[in-house]
Amino acid sequence: MGAAVCRRFAAEGHHVLVAGRTLEKLETVVRTITAAGGSAESVLTDATSETDVFRLFDRAMSPGPARDPADLIVFNA
Repeated sequence: MGAAVCRRFAAEGHHVLVAGRTLEKLETVVRTITAAGGSAESVLTDATSETDVFRLFDRAMSPGPARDPADLIVFNA
């Protein structure tokens, strides 16, 4: 479900941070999104790690080269 949500938001024009524990799976979702003309980046995150989750939210709330700070966060753990 998480990948489908990411693809949908990207299709609507949002920059998506794709987060999860398996970099290979994350990169597959990012490639799918960018191949369809969307904007996405992967963030290796273990939802059971408070440190990882805070790092993810810090990244989401900080502007990046291709994005503004997040105005919506969907945490699908």
